[in-house]
Amino acid sequence: MTPAPRIDPAELTPRLQALLERLDRRIDDYLDYLQQLHAAIRDNDASRLEQLLPHAPALQQAIDEPLQERERLLDELGADGLDSLFRRLGNPAELLHTRKRVEQQLERLRRQLMSNDLLLRKSRQRLRQSIGILAGHFDSPQASAYSRDGGLSNASHRRSLARA
Repeated sequence: MTPAPRIDPAELTPRLQALLERLDRRIDDYLDYLQQLHAAIRDNDASRLEQLLPHAPALQQAIDEPLQERERLLDELGADGLDSLFRRLGNPAELLHTRKRVEQQLERLRRQLMSNDLLLRKSRQRLRQSIGILAGHFDSPQASAYSRDGGLSNASHRRSLARA
Protein backbone atom coordinates (compact mmCIF):
# COMPACT_ATOMS: atom_id res chain seq x y z
CA MET A 1 0.00 0.00 0.00
CA THR A 2 1.43 3.35 -1.01
CA PRO A 3 1.45 6.05 1.63
CA ALA A 4 -0.92 8.94 1.15
CA PRO A 5 0.70 11.99 -0.39
CA ARG A 6 1.78 14.68 2.02
CA ILE A 7 -0.98 17.24 2.32
CA ASP A 8 -0.13 20.90 2.52
CA PRO A 9 -3.18 22.33 4.34
CA ALA A 10 -2.19 25.85 3.29
CA GLU A 11 -2.71 24.80 -0.32
CA LEU A 12 -5.40 22.15 -0.07
CA THR A 13 -7.84 23.78 2.35
CA PRO A 14 -8.59 26.82 0.14
CA ARG A 15 -8.89 24.55 -2.90
CA LEU A 16 -11.37 22.31 -1.14
CA GLN A 17 -13.23 25.32 0.29
CA ALA A 18 -13.62 26.83 -3.19
CA LEU A 19 -14.85 23.49 -4.53
CA LEU A 20 -17.49 23.14 -1.81
CA GLU A 21 -18.63 26.75 -2.24
CA ARG A 22 -18.96 26.26 -6.00
CA LEU A 23 -20.99 23.10 -5.40
CA ASP A 24 -23.19 25.00 -2.92
CA ARG A 25 -23.89 27.75 -5.50
CA ARG A 26 -24.65 25.21 -8.24
CA ILE A 27 -27.07 23.34 -6.00
CA ASP A 28 -28.72 26.65 -5.10
CA ASP A 29 -29.13 27.44 -8.82
CA TYR A 30 -30.64 24.01 -9.43
CA LEU A 31 -33.02 24.42 -6.49
CA ASP A 32 -34.20 27.74 -7.90
CA TYR A 33 -34.77 26.09 -11.26
CA LEU A 34 -36.71 23.20 -9.70
CA GLN A 35 -38.91 25.62 -7.78
CA GLN A 36 -39.68 27.53 -10.97
CA LEU A 37 -40.42 24.25 -12.70
CA HIS A 38 -42.72 23.24 -9.84
CA ALA A 39 -44.68 26.49 -10.14
CA ALA A 40 -44.99 26.11 -13.92
CA ILE A 41 -46.28 22.55 -13.58
CA ARG A 42 -48.67 23.51 -10.78
CA ASP A 43 -50.01 26.45 -12.82
CA ASN A 44 -50.20 24.42 -16.05
CA ASP A 45 -48.05 27.10 -17.69
CA ALA A 46 -46.96 25.37 -20.89
CA SER A 47 -45.04 28.33 -22.27
CA ARG A 48 -43.02 28.65 -19.05
CA LEU A 49 -42.32 24.91 -19.12
CA GLU A 50 -41.06 25.23 -22.70
CA GLN A 51 -38.69 27.97 -21.55
CA LEU A 52 -37.44 26.06 -18.51
CA LEU A 53 -37.03 22.48 -19.71
CA PRO A 54 -34.07 23.04 -22.07
CA HIS A 55 -31.99 24.29 -19.12
CA ALA A 56 -32.19 21.05 -17.11
CA PRO A 57 -29.19 19.25 -18.65
CA ALA A 58 -26.85 22.23 -18.21
CA LEU A 59 -27.88 22.67 -14.59
CA GLN A 60 -27.36 18.99 -13.87
CA GLN A 61 -23.95 19.10 -15.53
CA ALA A 62 -23.07 22.17 -13.46
CA ILE A 63 -23.59 20.05 -10.33
CA ASP A 64 -21.83 17.01 -11.74
CA GLU A 65 -18.62 18.92 -12.54
CA PRO A 66 -17.68 19.87 -8.96
CA LEU A 67 -18.68 16.39 -7.78
CA GLN A 68 -16.35 14.84 -10.34
CA GLU A 69 -13.62 17.28 -9.35
CA ARG A 70 -14.09 16.26 -5.72
CA GLU A 71 -13.69 12.59 -6.68
CA ARG A 72 -10.50 13.37 -8.66
CA LEU A 73 -9.11 15.30 -5.70
CA LEU A 74 -9.86 12.45 -3.30
CA ASP A 75 -8.21 9.97 -5.68
CA GLU A 76 -5.20 12.24 -6.13
CA LEU A 77 -4.75 12.47 -2.35
CA GLY A 78 -5.48 8.80 -1.67
CA ALA A 79 -8.42 9.66 0.59
CA ASP A 80 -11.41 7.34 0.75
CA GLY A 81 -13.85 10.18 1.47
CA LEU A 82 -14.24 13.69 2.76
CA ASP A 83 -14.29 12.50 6.38
CA SER A 84 -10.81 11.01 6.15
CA LEU A 85 -9.53 14.01 4.20
CA PHE A 86 -10.93 16.45 6.76
CA ARG A 87 -9.32 14.44 9.59
CA ARG A 88 -5.98 14.60 7.80
CA LEU A 89 -6.41 18.36 7.48
CA GLY A 90 -7.23 18.71 11.18
CA ASN A 91 -10.98 19.24 10.68
CA PRO A 92 -10.84 22.92 9.69
CA ALA A 93 -13.94 24.70 11.02
CA GLU A 94 -14.58 26.66 7.82
CA LEU A 95 -14.55 23.50 5.69
CA LEU A 96 -16.80 21.67 8.14
CA HIS A 97 -19.26 24.56 8.10
CA THR A 98 -19.32 24.73 4.29
CA ARG A 99 -19.72 20.96 4.05
CA LYS A 100 -22.68 21.08 6.44
CA ARG A 101 -24.27 23.82 4.31
CA VAL A 102 -23.78 21.72 1.16
CA GLU A 103 -25.33 18.69 2.86
CA GLN A 104 -28.33 20.81 3.88
CA GLN A 105 -28.65 22.07 0.31
CA LEU A 106 -28.51 18.49 -0.97
CA GLU A 107 -31.33 17.56 1.42
CA ARG A 108 -33.39 20.53 0.17
CA LEU A 109 -32.65 19.40 -3.39
CA ARG A 110 -33.82 15.86 -2.59
CA ARG A 111 -37.07 17.17 -1.06
CA GLN A 112 -37.73 19.48 -4.03
CA LEU A 113 -37.15 16.64 -6.49
CA MET A 114 -39.60 14.48 -4.53
CA SER A 115 -42.14 17.31 -4.49
CA ASN A 116 -41.82 17.84 -8.24
CA ASP A 117 -42.14 14.10 -8.83
CA LEU A 118 -45.31 13.95 -6.72
CA LEU A 119 -46.78 16.95 -8.54
CA LEU A 120 -46.02 15.37 -11.93
CA ARG A 121 -47.62 12.09 -10.88
CA LYS A 122 -50.77 13.85 -9.67
CA SER A 123 -50.94 15.95 -12.84
CA ARG A 124 -50.55 12.84 -14.99
CA GLN A 125 -53.26 11.06 -12.97
CA ARG A 126 -55.68 14.00 -13.37
CA LEU A 127 -54.96 14.14 -17.10
CA ARG A 128 -55.60 10.42 -17.54
CA GLN A 129 -58.78 10.68 -15.52
CA SER A 130 -59.99 13.67 -17.56
CA ILE A 131 -59.27 11.90 -20.83
CA GLY A 132 -61.06 8.81 -19.55
CA ILE A 133 -64.12 10.83 -18.60
CA LEU A 134 -64.18 12.65 -21.92
CA ALA A 135 -63.77 9.42 -23.85
CA GLY A 136 -66.46 7.64 -21.81
CA HIS A 137 -64.07 4.96 -20.56
CA PHE A 138 -64.43 5.58 -16.85
CA ASP A 139 -65.17 2.15 -15.29
CA SER A 140 -64.80 3.19 -11.68
CA PRO A 141 -67.71 2.30 -9.38
CA GLN A 142 -67.11 5.72 -7.85
CA ALA A 143 -67.96 7.41 -11.14
CA SER A 144 -71.28 9.14 -11.01
CA ALA A 145 -73.11 12.03 -12.53
CA TYR A 146 -75.93 14.27 -11.45
CA SER A 147 -79.37 13.20 -12.54
CA ARG A 148 -82.01 15.57 -13.86
CA ASP A 149 -83.44 16.00 -10.37
CA GLY A 150 -80.03 17.02 -8.93
CA GLY A 151 -79.21 13.76 -7.16
CA LEU A 152 -76.26 11.51 -7.83
CA SER A 153 -76.88 8.99 -10.54
CA ASN A 154 -74.53 6.06 -10.91
CA ALA A 155 -75.29 5.00 -14.46
CA SER A 156 -74.40 1.40 -15.13
CA HIS A 157 -73.85 1.87 -18.84
CA ARG A 158 -71.00 3.83 -20.38
CA ARG A 159 -71.82 7.23 -21.70
CA SER A 160 -69.53 9.88 -23.11
CA LEU A 161 -69.54 13.40 -21.79
CA ALA A 162 -70.77 14.60 -25.18
CA ARG A 163 -73.93 12.50 -24.79
CA ALA A 164 -74.42 13.35 -21.11
